[in-house]
Amino acid sequence: MRLTDEVTVLMGKALRNEAEARFQTELIVGLGKTDSKQAIQILQQYVTHKDIEVRFLAEFWSAMIERKKLPPVPAGLEW
Repeated sequence: MRLTDEVTVLMGKALRNEAEARFQTELIVGLGKTDSKQAIQILQQYVTHKDIEVRFLAEFWSAMIERKKLPPVPAGLEW
C-alpha cells in the first residue's frame, strides 16, 4: 500500500466520506510539491465538486493561500 493510500484510509476513518479523504490527501501531497499558484490551480478543480465538504474545503484553502476572507460554512455542513 502506498503512503497516499494509507493516508486516505486514515483520513477516511476520521472524516465522513471517501471523497473528502481523497481530496484532503491530494491537497496535502499537492501543496507539499507545488508553489501557491499551482496549489490554487489544483484547488480550482474541486470548487464545483458534487460533495459540499469538498467544495467548501477547496474554497477555504484557496482563501487561506491567497489571504482572502474565508468563505462562510455552508448550511447543512456540520463539523
